[in-house]
Amino acid sequence: MYGMVNNAIRSFVIERRGSDLWSKVCERAGIDHGEFAATMPYDDALSLQLLQQTAVALDVPLDCVLRDIGAYWVKFAARSSFGPLIQFGGTHFEEFLGNLNAMHSKIQASLPKLAPPSFHVEPACDGNLIVAYRSVREGLFPFVEGLFLGLAEHFSQPVEILGFEQLGPGEARWVLRVGDRNVDGVLVPAA
Repeated sequence: MYGMVNNAIRSFVIERRGSDLWSKVCERAGIDHGEFAATMPYDDALSLQLLQQTAVALDVPLDCVLRDIGAYWVKFAARSSFGPLIQFGGTHFEEFLGNLNAMHSKIQASLPKLAPPSFHVEPACDGNLIVAYRSVREGLFPFVEGLFLGLAEHFSQPVEILGFEQLGPGEARWVLRVGDRNVDGVLVPAA
């Protein structure tokens, strides 16, 4: 993963619990300073170790840390040099999700070793969304769920995860209810 991911973990820990806790995470992960060059690739094992040690330091399950950092990622990325891409990625949740692959392709032009996940979004007959996800990395499903929640907050749209199905080691599908819908699945305009 690129250093930007590790910097997001760092920023998350420092904002929530302070630099002393981040120092403990780094010590347990076996690294000196815990600052990373955003556009430099790092071994995935380092990022996973930082996530695991963050969970230990916060005394919460790893899935909770992944979900919280996924939600945090949206704000973090919006403040980064890639913020303009997020701004132009869409004006609402569904549009943004549908544009994620194109956004990742543009980022990959600057970060050639990027191995981004892919997303396929399609409407279900009941008005909900089906989101299929595929990644070379395993175990990040809670991060993706956090991403959904972070995007929901970013776009001020309610999003509810109605279903989840793991299809393979790095593949899953979610059913999402986006916005307020009536019993027939029709979007109810915000008041």
